[in-house]
Amino acid sequence: MRHVRHLLARFRLSQRAVCEESAGRGLYDDFHDYPDTEHGSPWHLVDLTCRHCGKTFRI
Repeated sequence: MRHVRHLLARFRLSQRAVCEESAGRGLYDDFHDYPDTEHGSPWHLVDLTCRHCGKTFRI
């Protein structure tokens, strides 16, 4: 089941899978992308926050 969730997150087919698979990862090593942010702007090298789970990440 974990492999399926990983694939769903990798290809961004499920927002829940993106947040679950990104939970234990660092700022750069997760599956979040700019559409997950509150503003939806593609800012790079800036701390962004996921509007769904609240995790901080960078692009």
